[in-house]
Amino acid sequence: MWREEMSLCRNRRKDNWDLLRSLASINDSPWIVMGDFNDILNHREKRGGVAQPNWLVEGFRRAVWDSGLVDLGFQGCPFTWERGRESGLWVQERLNRMLGNGDWVARHKDARVVHLDSVVSDHFPIILHLYRVEGTRSSKRFRFENLWTNYGESEEVVRDSWNKEVGVSIQRRISNTSKSLLQWGREKTNGCVYNGRA
Repeated sequence: MWREEMSLCRNRRKDNWDLLRSLASINDSPWIVMGDFNDILNHREKRGGVAQPNWLVEGFRRAVWDSGLVDLGFQGCPFTWERGRESGLWVQERLNRMLGNGDWVARHKDARVVHLDSVVSDHFPIILHLYRVEGTRSSKRFRFENLWTNYGESEEVVRDSWNKEVGVSIQRRISNTSKSLLQWGREKTNGCVYNGRA
């Protein structure tokens, strides 16, 4: 197994891209590379803050293409890094990813990349499942996101869903309200609901 630390310095990005190309040129086996690339493949992979310069996005995309690699996709929140979550300066980006060459992808058709939650780091961990695991999905307990209170309409969502059905049990009202909040929260945060994610 080979491991190389990718430089996180913006002015060394071209060196990182050349490293990917070099690895591809000496490797004719199925292979993947994973980690924090500190780059995005398209502008949809960043929300908030200053837009990523086009030369950086295009440079990384070209390096991935030249290396014969493809993004393995993901399940979960579309972003793997954030800063300023509780402020008006919230920035989110998909910096951590897994890339594989065509041979690797063909041999691992059931492989899935999952973006996990993190409460101790600004980077969210990612995990690679090589085999599909059936029947392991568990229902998670609903937890209210404090971030939702920053949006004025959160009270309206609670009020409307609580009063949606008259004459039903309190459990039914709680269920209606939690489902409505989760759906509304996903729409507000572009799919990133950190607690109670379905």
